[in-house]
Amino acid sequence: MRLQRFPIRSLIALVLACSKISWISAQSPLPYDVVYSWKKIDFQFKSPEHKTEAIKSGEYIPEIATASGIKVSGDRIFITVARWRAGAPASLAYVPYNRTMGPQPMKEPLLIPYPSWEFNEGGNCAVLQYAQSMEIDQFSRMWVIDAGRRNIFDKSPDNKCPPKLLLLDLKTDQVIHSHEFPAEVVGRTSNFLNDLVVGCTSEKNCMVYISDSVDAKIIAFDFSTDKSWFVQHPSMKADPDALKFTILGTNYTFDIAVNGIALSNKDRNFDTVYYCSLSGVDVYSVAVATIKQAGASKQPGVQLKDSDVTHIGKKDSQSDGMTIDANGIMYYGDIGHNAIKSWNTNEGKMTDANQKIVAQNDNDLQWVDTFSIDTDGHMFVTPSRLHRHFTDTLDFSDTNFRVVRFFINSENYMYSKMDPLT
Repeated sequence: MRLQRFPIRSLIALVLACSKISWISAQSPLPYDVVYSWKKIDFQFKSPEHKTEAIKSGEYIPEIATASGIKVSGDRIFITVARWRAGAPASLAYVPYNRTMGPQPMKEPLLIPYPSWEFNEGGNCAVLQYAQSMEIDQFSRMWVIDAGRRNIFDKSPDNKCPPKLLLLDLKTDQVIHSHEFPAEVVGRTSNFLNDLVVGCTSEKNCMVYISDSVDAKIIAFDFSTDKSWFVQHPSMKADPDALKFTILGTNYTFDIAVNGIALSNKDRNFDTVYYCSLSGVDVYSVAVATIKQAGASKQPGVQLKDSDVTHIGKKDSQSDGMTIDANGIMYYGDIGHNAIKSWNTNEGKMTDANQKIVAQNDNDLQWVDTFSIDTDGHMFVTPSRLHRHFTDTLDFSDTNFRVVRFFINSENYMYSKMDPLT
């Protein structure tokens, strides 16, 4: 059936799978499917009355709820809904996913709160308050960062709950670990825990690295010791020369620090953290050994020396999220050109010549936010039009949020390039 539906794509995929060549090196730009799309984000409420009450109370404001993070596992696409402003009734949810789905998008599927409505209850510090991003490791566990803060861009943010890192078992949908960040590591009233990467050499030996886009630092967490700390450097701040974003001829101004974060692949022993500020075009790296050494200090955090940080290169435009696949290929958005680009980390430095266009579309790829790579060679992205969300200029008669899928013939950075696709 798949060959009948996608004869050309299936043939190319078969050839590449046999040769284990990254599709990005064989064909550019890549074709893609819009798997899902929404004009407004809606949820699978418990009942019509539940939805009516949520709208009446202001818990759910359809024009406010914004799809942001994405991760794919098995038959579920997990999506985070940002609680930047009041109106998002759940912050972590999923929609069903069938790997054999065709290229035609299913219109506006309802988001199912994960693992339950109760787990997303606002104001209950024992459960999830605001998940900007999550990551799924090779042991079918989901790492979720909870900023603790809600409605952080409203005039009166809710800073009642502490920030924490949650670990859920996707086989049982249960929380199996929770780490509350010390106040001296993650600020209670100022943090914006944005994105994360996870490097596990075993189920217990895992390191997590998290970007904090307000306090301009990277948080590290050692699962084996249940300890967290931070590292900081001026390169993690917003670049004053890159605050202006130009998208389809319109200028926007955003002052946001370190955001995109990526971890070198398993074949490099997860040895390097890459990062960039949202308001910036420069990409930097720091050795994991340096970050771990900072964790040996008795201080909650360490200011990195200039010699600890490597300038990797410049992108053509600002970008939000980034990721690396099993071959060491980094993928990142190109916000100014409504595009996705790639760069091979094995080449050492990023130059104009070695950055490749993966895809470009002025309609479908406005503000590429987050990336996910599954175990059968597909990469997923969430173009979320955040520039229009932040400026209250979204057109709700038009499609605003999408889940876009590419075939890249590689697993994510947690796997070896020698591991077979599943």
